[in-house]
Amino acid sequence: MAGGDHEGDKAALRESPKFRLGRMTRVTVPRHVFDFITKVGRIDHAGALAMLQRHMGDREAVFSELMARPER
Repeated sequence: MAGGDHEGDKAALRESPKFRLGRMTRVTVPRHVFDFITKVGRIDHAGALAMLQRHMGDREAVFSELMARPER
């Protein structure tokens, strides 16, 4: 019977890819968090990157800033 490493496949699905925010930064965030920031904040890709860089990748600070913004 041909068996595969299903545990390894499950682990790969649980982890989301991380990416660098820019050439000069070393901050990494999971892709799903980045997508959530753009959706909740109603901001574009560049705006989300700038916000994450401004807060040095501190997600809690980013979400606090998004919640403090006036509704559009």
